[in-house]
Amino acid sequence: MRRFNGRLSLVIALAITACQYKTPNNDGDDDVPTDALPPLPDAGPCPAVSKQCFTVGDDQVLQTCAAIGETPSTETCAWGCFDDTHCGELQPSGGVLTAADLKPQATDAMLVPITIMVDTDFDTETGAIVGVRAAGPGVISGIGFESRNNVGIFRFKSLQVDERIAVSGTDALAIVALESITVNADIDLTRCNDPVCPGGFAGGDGNVAGAGAGNAGGRPGVGSNDDSSGGGGGAYAGAGGTGGASASTVRPAGGVAYGTATIATLIGGAGGGGGGNNGGRGGNGGGAIQLVSNGPITFAANGTINAGGCGGQSGQDQKAAGGGGAGGAVLIESPSITLAADAVIAVNGGGGGGGDKPSEGATNGQNAKLSGNPAAGGTPGNKGGSG
Repeated sequence: MRRFNGRLSLVIALAITACQYKTPNNDGDDDVPTDALPPLPDAGPCPAVSKQCFTVGDDQVLQTCAAIGETPSTETCAWGCFDDTHCGELQPSGGVLTAADLKPQATDAMLVPITIMVDTDFDTETGAIVGVRAAGPGVISGIGFESRNNVGIFRFKSLQVDERIAVSGTDALAIVALESITVNADIDLTRCNDPVCPGGFAGGDGNVAGAGAGNAGGRPGVGSNDDSSGGGGGAYAGAGGTGGASASTVRPAGGVAYGTATIATLIGGAGGGGGGNNGGRGGNGGGAIQLVSNGPITFAANGTINAGGCGGQSGQDQKAAGGGGAGGAVLIESPSITLAADAVIAVNGGGGGGGDKPSEGATNGQNAKLSGNPAAGGTPGNKGGSG
């Protein structure tokens, strides 16, 4: 559990209860009905120094009297109002964003509501959004961008995703909205033909019998021609699978599970190990994404996030295959999170490659699926084993 203004809150399903309505000082006033929610008191002079919480419609409001005789000030509390003394604030998880990222900033007037209406690409290293925003830091075309500690941070007034977003670059992705985020299409962090997924870790190089990168990369295969082992699978929240063994080798270990349920560090999955004896490359680990909003985050029926790992490469020239990459991370923080029944958020791992060379029928392991079904291992050739 992460800290939320002195209270504890869930990572994915964060719900904040409304603070109790406090009756204003209206002794003898029979005009306020007892079975309806009264409005805020008239903004007359403050009779005393005080603070008081009110619920107005769907909002929680803090009214402050700083001095006797002054006009009270009001503040809408996006994250709730506590103890009649202060508005709540989110302390984001992930290790990069802070409470200040959700508070008013000098450049907020330059932010505008954004709807993604064409397929596009978010580059986490440069801040470019194809057809929407040019590369560079600061606010460009109504969208803010900052690179911080290997995370590309895009800041919006509000964001609605109506067409597919592909995510590129080596850094993880953070999307911050001051008002709301609505996802009606795909957000895809899988980059299996690139050196690495955004925030994820590379698979091991079979040419040098390399282990998968990351905190828990799969171990590489070993052995000689026609007698080598396949790479182990990468790990993250779950352990990676062991690689296949040959007649004189043992199974290379998959990565050991690591990380925290609160995603204390926004990173993706570890890579799969490379196949033995200059074999197939291990699959990349899945990427990492964080969505944070002061208002609701909604995933409609077609709304998806895929931060899955990549399949391991088949054996090359009768060598062993690479292990699959681990799934990545999705961190969602909002006062209100709504998921349609068939919305999908997936961080599955990739399948291991099939042993032997492609000309003998060996295939790569499947990339992670955007579903509850596991990725299939690759088909083996005449001298290999299944992924």
